[in-house]
Amino acid sequence: MDVDGPNNERYPMKSRNDLARFIYALQDDLEQHPENWDNRDLHTYLGALAGFLNDAHGYYRNAKLDVDADVPSWRLLADCLQAASAYD
Repeated sequence: MDVDGPNNERYPMKSRNDLARFIYALQDDLEQHPENWDNRDLHTYLGALAGFLNDAHGYYRNAKLDVDADVPSWRLLADCLQAASAYD
């Protein structure tokens, strides 16, 4: 399963290495385009991460994506990390 990442690039999300590559892309995006991030500091980012994770069922249902938010996966983790950049 692929996920949307920075710069509208698609990232495969099938392994630990895929997730690490995705996290580096998020890190680069924050450094190069901080204006695209609502949650730039660790405190607000972690709060948004927890908030998105609590609401993940609704996100996947509304987006019509077949992802079970109760089943840990590389995809779920990547989606949470990406969403936390802007989630409030």
